[in-house]
Order: sequence, then structure tokens, then C-alpha cells
Amino acid sequence: MHGLFRQALFSVFLVAILWTANACFGAASDSAIETATSQIESADRSSPSSSLLTPESAVSNKEVQTRKNGVSSLHFSNFESPPDLDVEQVWKELGGSPLSSSIASDWMEVGQKKSFWAWNPQRSMMSKMDTTLKYKTERLNFFVQDGRFDLDSLQKSAEVVQKFILPRIEKMLDVQAEERAISIIHGRIPGIAGYYSSIHEYSPSIYKFSNDGPMIFVNLEQAPMGTPNYFGTIAHELQHLLHWRVDSTEDAWVNEGISEMIVGALGYEQLHIDAFTSAPNVSLIHWSGLQGNYGAVTLFLKYLFSRYLKEDDLTTLVHDQTDGIESLERALKGHAKDMDFHAIFQEWVIANYMDARGKPDSYDDLEVVIEPTHVLKKPGTLSGLVNQYAVNYVEVMPQKNAYTIEFKGDVVTPLVQATDVAGNTLWWSNRGDAIDSKINKEFDLRGVDKAMLEIDLWFDLETYWDFAYVEISVDGGTQWSVLEGAFSTKNDPFGQSMGPAYTGQSGGRQPRWLRESIDLSPFAGQEVVVRIQVITDGAVNNRGVAISRFAVPQIEYLWDGQGDGGWDADGFVLTGNLVNQTYWVKTIEFRPNKEVLISDLHLNSEQYGAVHFQGSDDESRIVLVVMAASPGSSIPTSYTVTLH
Repeated sequence: MHGLFRQALFSVFLVAILWTANACFGAASDSAIETATSQIESADRSSPSSSLLTPESAVSNKEVQTRKNGVSSLHFSNFESPPDLDVEQVWKELGGSPLSSSIASDWMEVGQKKSFWAWNPQRSMMSKMDTTLKYKTERLNFFVQDGRFDLDSLQKSAEVVQKFILPRIEKMLDVQAEERAISIIHGRIPGIAGYYSSIHEYSPSIYKFSNDGPMIFVNLEQAPMGTPNYFGTIAHELQHLLHWRVDSTEDAWVNEGISEMIVGALGYEQLHIDAFTSAPNVSLIHWSGLQGNYGAVTLFLKYLFSRYLKEDDLTTLVHDQTDGIESLERALKGHAKDMDFHAIFQEWVIANYMDARGKPDSYDDLEVVIEPTHVLKKPGTLSGLVNQYAVNYVEVMPQKNAYTIEFKGDVVTPLVQATDVAGNTLWWSNRGDAIDSKINKEFDLRGVDKAMLEIDLWFDLETYWDFAYVEISVDGGTQWSVLEGAFSTKNDPFGQSMGPAYTGQSGGRQPRWLRESIDLSPFAGQEVVVRIQVITDGAVNNRGVAISRFAVPQIEYLWDGQGDGGWDADGFVLTGNLVNQTYWVKTIEFRPNKEVLISDLHLNSEQYGAVHFQGSDDESRIVLVVMAASPGSSIPTSYTVTLH
């Protein structure tokens, strides 16, 4: 759900525009990690008052064994995105026979009634909404929930959507809507302004709550017809609907950012920028559906398209079949010489802070004001926590005497908050929006009359939107059946699950390891293939699934972290739980003569760096800009800044 906060945006398989102001929707002890081999370098700084220090603890060309079994840690250079989800293929593998979608709404006459399944976010359920087709144009059907409404306002609003909004979005994205008319369902949807759900693009034989056709929902109580919020909501959700037709698996943060680009391009207000600038320690790429997330992606794409890309490049971005960072880098080819996504991310973080402080040309039509997130007034140590792909701005107040600023960050960070990993190695499902990660292995059960599959399992999945399944095939992997375990659930309030599944957090609010046992006795006497499959929806994704042990005692099979255990992976990653933590740290020196000096603070392999300043009475100020990024992990990382 892809969702927009017009006062808050939410995405899962549906895109929802939320109005609630503060709504939110949405380590292995022995594993050593390979670290960077660089050491602290001397700085060639134009400032005569400062120099970088090479501490005695610096490590040069240090090589650390990743784990005893030699499995490599994840790096940006080798981190691969998991496979995209193909809903119909998954359904076919599970024995389903999808039906072609109907176009019944296209042939309805004004005045006819129709009931739609609608999402109720406050009650966390799907319920029927009784509506009447009140108005239709050549390409749009306008259904209104039974009750009072203004027909004249509906007709005028419909003409704006038909003649202005829809054609403009189609042109900007270079995407044509299908021949089927798009339905816009107007009603009372508690807590949100509107949403788009891709489940309605599929047959009800796949998703039981599908309304079987392209549509978006609008809450008239929060986005009244004819208002700028109404048209902004429509524009945002139509982008999602059209985007889905050419790339149904784009990462939520990119998809939501493009929707807000469209809103702004059509002249409607882009909301929530202030929510980000007032609290910038918000991940750009790990989507939580917070107002700050929307503000961050809105600003980032605004910066990207004002500095590097043109409006025509939006088509390239939307049609590209890679996702997230990779899709942006492909769009940037030929536009940003020697600049990859990470370099531009760092530039953007600095530009945001400098926009109101002497470099006001970062954005064409906007002044961005960001205050320090931390202040260090006197000698001492400050401890901070920064999210992955986010920033802290640490201001060091002027000091009269010579002083040194030291930075020390975590060297590694966990992929999942799971301890006591057997063998220091685990199979990790990877993470992402609309992904389909799998791992499978053949088992020969011909010599036994009963068998139990044991799995040491940890999971953190978006509850009732993202699922993990244990499946079995007796025909070599063509058709699959979902197996039920002690910790799986059949609860499926949103109609997203394909069978007994694992969702939410293993063991409660704080995920913990579970020893799952699944009876394979019905398949004894056969050769079978067992598969673990993790499927996520199109928006919020959590930390995924980790497996540290497989066993089938009856055939003397055991995998406890040594080697790969004979499992074939497609999306799953065999890794230690710890991965390298990357920081980008910069200093901004504000001098009394209004000169500003921006420099890199080079870190060694222990994520340590230091810089020395002479100190003076001239009120020079220093801001330490701390950015963090780690492949695959969304767990915040800690650091210290020491002034002495």
C-alpha cells in the first residue's frame, strides 16, 4: 500500500494520504567484520588555523577475518537487491488460477450503486463501503459514499482531474492509463485523506478484498471536493497508480518522492518539509511513513532535479526497472560527472544546512532552515545516535584556546537485532519493498516414515502486510504447498496472505529466536523440496527474517551456521549479523568575516578521526556533520564527539 500524508502519508500495498498530524503507519558475539584498510590521512586544508591529527591508535592496512568460515561481509560494492515480487507467478506456484479482471464499472450508468472494499486504518480492517456512481467522464468514474454531497462541486472537480491533472501526470511520466476507466471512490475513511492500493489491480481470486479494477480512494472529510488538498491528494495517488503500470516494485521512498514532485509541479502544496527540517535525523531511504520521511524525499528530489536532472529525466526514473538507489544512479548517468548517489547525498546534507547560511541557491523556490541537532559548549564528550542515511549536525561553540575535536563511531552494525547466532552465520532474507526472497533445499525422505523440520527463526516483518512462508514441493519445485507451524498464523485482516505465515515480530514486540518445528511426515517416502519464502508489500519494510539453524533429525541433517548447508538462495544472503558501518563526517567552519570552510574529516578503519583548531576570540563556530550508511541495515548507529 502506497500512502501519502497530506498531513501524513502512509504506504504499504496501498498508498494512503493521512491527515493525523503525528500519525505513524505504517549481534553475534564472535563474528569479526572486515573493515576498511585506510588510515587517517593528513589534511591539506586552506585554513591556517586547523589540521587533522593522526592518532597513535590509527590502523594502517588492517585486515580482519570476517568469520571462521570465510563468508564475506556485506559492502556497498557487493550488496545485491532481492528479486522483485511477481504476484501472479507466486499465485500460480501455489496452485491458483488467476481470473482476468472485469471492467464492470466502465459500463455502469450514473445513479447505479456499487459496494467497494475499503481500508479502515483506525480499526485496522477492511470493510464494505456502499457508494453510488454520481458522475463519469470519458476516463474516470466518480463514486460517492451514500450520504450528502455537492453535485456541482463534484462536476467541477471532475473536469479539473479529467482535463488537467490526469493528462499532465501521464505526460510527465510518459505513462498512459489503461483502457479501463479509473474509479475515484469518495467516502469517509477515518484518519487519512486518501490512498491507492495495488491489490485492486488483481483478481479477487488472488486478493479476496480486491475491487477488481484501477482506483483510488479519497476521504471527503479531510480533502473536500474542489479544494487544493483534494486535488493534491488526487495527483499524489494517480502518480502511484500510473507508476505501478510500468514499475510495480519501485522502493517506497522513491515512489513517494515522485508523487510529491508531481504535486508540486501541478502547483499544489508539498507538505511536511518542515517536519524534516525540524528533526533531520530521519532516514532518506528506510521508509517508515512518518511526516519527516515525506519531507526528506521531497527535499532530496527537489534538490536532485534542480541541480542535476531535468523534468524529462523523470520518465527515465519512472520506467527504470531497478529500484531505489540503483534506479536513481541510472537516471543520473551523464548528468553528474564523478558523482554517485552517496556523493550527492553528502552534498545534499551540506546544502540543506547551508541554504539559509550563505549558500541560498540550493533550491530555486525554497529557503531551508535547519538548526543543529546537538550542541557542545565546553570540553567533554557528547554521545549521539544517527539513523542510516540520515544526519546529525553537532555545533561546537567557540573556544578561546587551542582545541581538538575527536570523532569515534561504531565500526560495525547489526543487520538484525538478534543475538546468539549459531556458528556466527545466518541466512538473512534481505529487505526491500515488493520483494520475493527465497531459499530452498532438496530432502530425501524415502527412507523414513516420519520427519520433522526444525528451524531457528527470527523475524521482524510489517504486521499483516509482509509475510514469511515455509513451503514444500513434491514435483521438483513447480507447485508448492504452504506448511503450517506452531508460530505461523492464519490471521489475514487485509487479505494479503497466501496461507499460514509468519508476520509481525517473532515472540512479541521485541523479536527473539524461536525454535519452530514443522511436521513433514505427510511427505515421508518421497523426495521433496523445502522452501522459505519472504514476500513484502510495496511500502514499509522492516528488518526481515533470519535463520541460524535447520535440522531434520530423522535423516541426520543439520545446518548450524557452517557453510551454506546445501541451500540454494534467490534473494537470501548468507552472512554474519554484523556489517561494516560507514560514516561521512565533515566540518563546517564559520568565520567572523563570513568565510565558510567545508572539509572532510578523514576516518581510519576504527572509525576514528580528529581535527585541531587554534582557537581565538573571533567567535569562529564549527559544525560537525555526521552522516551514516550501512548496506542492508536500518538500525541506528552510535558515535561520540569529544572536545578537549
